[in-house]
Amino acid sequence: MLRYLMLLVLMLPINLYAAECQSIQINGSTGWEPISYRNADGELVGIAVEVAKRIFSQLGVNIIIGKDLPWKRQQLRLEKGSLDLINAAYYNDKRSKKFLYSQPYHIEKIAIFVHIDRSFEFKDLHSLKGKVGLRPLGGTYGNDFDQFATDNLNIAEFSDNESSLKRIDQGKEDYLVLALMDGLFSAHKHGYSSSIIPLTKNVAQLPIYFLMSKKSPCAHLIKKINSRLKELKSSNFIKNLEEKYLLKLGYI
Repeated sequence: MLRYLMLLVLMLPINLYAAECQSIQINGSTGWEPISYRNADGELVGIAVEVAKRIFSQLGVNIIIGKDLPWKRQQLRLEKGSLDLINAAYYNDKRSKKFLYSQPYHIEKIAIFVHIDRSFEFKDLHSLKGKVGLRPLGGTYGNDFDQFATDNLNIAEFSDNESSLKRIDQGKEDYLVLALMDGLFSAHKHGYSSSIIPLTKNVAQLPIYFLMSKKSPCAHLIKKINSRLKELKSSNFIKNLEEKYLLKLGYI
C-alpha cells in the first residue's frame, strides 16, 4: 500500500503538467510572407503556423490561434503570460531576457530593398550611413544590426509593407530592410516587383525561432519542443513547406 501511495505522489507532478498544458495560445506576424501572415479570410497561415501545428499535434496539445494583433502588443501579451507562444521571431539579447527561445527551425536572408533607378553598392552596414532607411515596427535583425542602426543610421520604423514600398517607390526614403522572401512577395503583391529590388549582398542570415512566454503553463515543454524541431529540421518537412508556399505564391 505504501509503495502504491509513493508511486501516486511521484506521478502527481506529471499529471499536473499535463492538465496545465492541454491547449496553447499562439499568434504571429500578420505580414511576414511566407513565414507567418494573414490570408484574405484573416486566417493566420504560413510556414511557422504549419510547423507549430505539427509540433503541438505530436505533443498532444491543442492550438488556439489568437486574433490579429499588432506585433508589439503580441510581445506585451507574451511577457504578461496572456499569450503562450509567438510562432516566428529572430533572436536578440533583450528578448532572451524576457522570453524562452526554442531551437531555430529555419534560416532567412535579410535584404536591402531599393528603387531600381536609385540602387547603390552595399558592402557592409557602413554603406547605409548618410542614407534614410525603413525597417519593420518592433522588429529586430540581430544584436549587431540593431546596435549599429541605433548608433549610426537614420532609419525609421514602418507598420506595413505596402506603405513602406510606396515610400521607397516615391523616393521618400533610400532603402528598406526586410526579409528577402517577404520583400519579394510584398513587392509582387502590391505591384512594385519591377521597380523595387533587393541588393545583391544580404545584410544577414538569421535563424527563426519560436518565442515562448516564461509564464506559460506550457513552458515546461520547451525541451520536448526543441527535440521535435530538431527532428523536423533533419527531415524535408520544412523544405517542402517552403516550396509549397513559393509555388502557391507563384515563385516556382
